[in-house]
Amino acid sequence: AEKAERIAFVRAKRIAAEKAEAERIAAEKAEAERIAAEKAEGLPAANSDDRLDMKFGAFDLPGMDVSLGSASADPYLRIIVGEKRLFDGKNKTVKSNNKNPVFPDISIPRAKFPQALNDDLEIKIEVMDWDRWTADDPIGYVKATVGQLKEAGKTQAKLKITIYEAAKQHLLTSKDKSEYENAKLQVLVCRNPSEQTEAERIAAEKAEADRIA
Repeated sequence: AEKAERIAFVRAKRIAAEKAEAERIAAEKAEAERIAAEKAEGLPAANSDDRLDMKFGAFDLPGMDVSLGSASADPYLRIIVGEKRLFDGKNKTVKSNNKNPVFPDISIPRAKFPQALNDDLEIKIEVMDWDRWTADDPIGYVKATVGQLKEAGKTQAKLKITIYEAAKQHLLTSKDKSEYENAKLQVLVCRNPSEQTEAERIAAEKAEADRIA
């Protein structure tokens, strides 16, 4: 019975992985078609500085893969707004066997956001565990507004990760709370390069006043 359960589990993960890959390819195709359509219509190019730049680290992620008696994780990030996935880090560097990773830089142009990119926009940062042969496992997530992430980035604050129920389980047993309750996401950077900081605005105004004088 246990063997049958394992086979069914692996089969279900493989089907989920194939579905996720098909969705990713469809999303990339749709984005490429949108960009091509804009070029064909002669729309002006977007400001390359008008984007959201982010960088994250994580601490105390739960182990998702057990090998030789020890649990490890191969984490990467997804960025989601509403129902739209704006970034999928699976195609970036995956931090193998690392429960305390620093993830690659993330840069998302304003044009990709389905809603207005402002400080009130809520973003979901989802932590995933990469698997070679089966579907990747969701570990947990953080939800925060762009404004909250910008503020957190100023001090490189750590935000608590909400762990999915499935990530609290081993294949046949529950994990001890100590394995996941301290998991946190550290905001290293969150900024829009096109927006002036208060200091930059004051300096620009002073330079303009000096020029006029």
